[in-house]
Amino acid sequence: MTNLPQIDTGFMLKFLTELLNTPSPTGFTQAAMWKQFNPDGTLLYGNFLETVTQIMPMYMMRAFGGTLYLAGYLLLAYNVIKTAQAGSAVEDELAEAAPLKKITPSRLAGEGFHSWLERRTILFSFLVVHFNNCTRFFIVRHFVLFILFCYKLLFPKVSF
Repeated sequence: MTNLPQIDTGFMLKFLTELLNTPSPTGFTQAAMWKQFNPDGTLLYGNFLETVTQIMPMYMMRAFGGTLYLAGYLLLAYNVIKTAQAGSAVEDELAEAAPLKKITPSRLAGEGFHSWLERRTILFSFLVVHFNNCTRFFIVRHFVLFILFCYKLLFPKVSF
């Protein structure tokens, strides 16, 4: 790639978008508003428009996050185009390597665990996707819990 700082900027823009859009408190706010009642048993916020006006800033935040994501992709596209324009054609070259010696039917000489795992593409793909989803889930879950905690500190009378 021609411009590494641009690549880093694009990744950071996408990361900020994930932080802004993933734990959107829009539903929490609506649910909290719809669970509040007057002493006579009617809804405190009976008009749907009242809840919509309360969550408009959150939709603005999501729109801002989407704009950041789009900017990251535009940087990516620009960088790919510039890299393709700066490149030159390379003729095919034959590559030769000595075969690795087998230790056992499933292991080769000089092969570490990671190399062994990479040769099992289905298992490796499953583990990579599973690990990625687990870590993302835990990060997002803790971030959402933090937002709920802050929300409860700011609005102690609201119940979930």
